[in-house]
Amino acid sequence: MTLKSVDSMKGQQEWENAQKIVVYDGRSLYLFHHKTWFRRFIVAITEDKLFENFILLLIILNSICLIIYDY
Repeated sequence: MTLKSVDSMKGQQEWENAQKIVVYDGRSLYLFHHKTWFRRFIVAITEDKLFENFILLLIILNSICLIIYDY
């Protein structure tokens, strides 16, 4: 997966990932600059389709557990 940061105005960054461009602020929590390896790693994980499917699976499993517990 390729992840490329493009400088933009007002300290924001455009991240090109696959076929979409996502705009993030230049600094996260005023701590992580857009060029650090840690932030690039986290953005790559959260923008991945598998991560979205995993979160949805956890929500569904949690809903099933709540149904079983309350029923």
